[in-house]
Amino acid sequence: MKRKLLGVVGSSGLVGQTFLKLATTLPYETLCFGRKSSQLSMDDLLVVQPDFCVFLTPEAVSRQYIPKLAKLGCVSIDNSSAFRLEKDVPLVVPEINGDTLSRLNKIVANPNCTTIQIVYVLNALKSLDIKRVFASTYQAVSGGGKDALEDLIFARGEGQTIGLPHEIANNFFPLIGKILPNGNSTEEEKVQNECRKILKKPKLKVESLAVRVPVSNCHGVALAIDFDKDFDLNQAKELLRRCPTIILDDCPMPIIAVETPYVFVGRLKKQGKRLTCFCVADNLWRGASYNALEILKLLEKLYV
Repeated sequence: MKRKLLGVVGSSGLVGQTFLKLATTLPYETLCFGRKSSQLSMDDLLVVQPDFCVFLTPEAVSRQYIPKLAKLGCVSIDNSSAFRLEKDVPLVVPEINGDTLSRLNKIVANPNCTTIQIVYVLNALKSLDIKRVFASTYQAVSGGGKDALEDLIFARGEGQTIGLPHEIANNFFPLIGKILPNGNSTEEEKVQNECRKILKKPKLKVESLAVRVPVSNCHGVALAIDFDKDFDLNQAKELLRRCPTIILDDCPMPIIAVETPYVFVGRLKKQGKRLTCFCVADNLWRGASYNALEILKLLEKLYV
């Protein structure tokens, strides 16, 4: 039986390198495509036509090549925001809405890294009838790529940074992306719209504030969740505990989440019909590469 081909585009980035480590367990011949001299070119990608392709690239690259591959019959998983909100493109967290996938989908979107850890918590608590969500995100610099991470490592000062708009060493700033006319940043808008789509709640009230913090890896999110009805705190904890991907922890921190596929949740408090909590997850693993890997495994079952 011929071994299936897996194409990886953008393997030289932080998420790309993480995905390649995880992909060694897959039963595919893996080929890397990109601009680096050690990789096959993007033109080669259209000639080789892998069975599945994972794009860990900027939005512009995804938009240029994924539709062409779709016409050739190749199934692409895209980690950029290029197709996430398109009506006919499933935005997938397999454990939550894997049932939205079918063989008709030639493009599958991988959600924003922060969105993924948030929807795990919200989905676990959905039986309590969620009314409103506010998320304050504390996002690691690796979410901004290699240059951003080096801005932190080398403590580049204001005006000297390459990957970030401001210095990040011994600093933090409440702006990720660009400010939109409604006052949200592009990162905050992603959380709002993607949560609604994944949870199939188009009218869910979601607000967020995205902050870049001087941590190498793993995002933190402070959540305030309002419910339509009263609830018991122990009931909420039990619902979270039932989720295989969630681990309850008294003090969730980045150092315990690194290189794991789990969402660590703690500091749960009840105030009337509101639950507040804090969650942490590895943005390169759970927030990107591992979720893409789970999507790929789900697609493999569809194509058996």
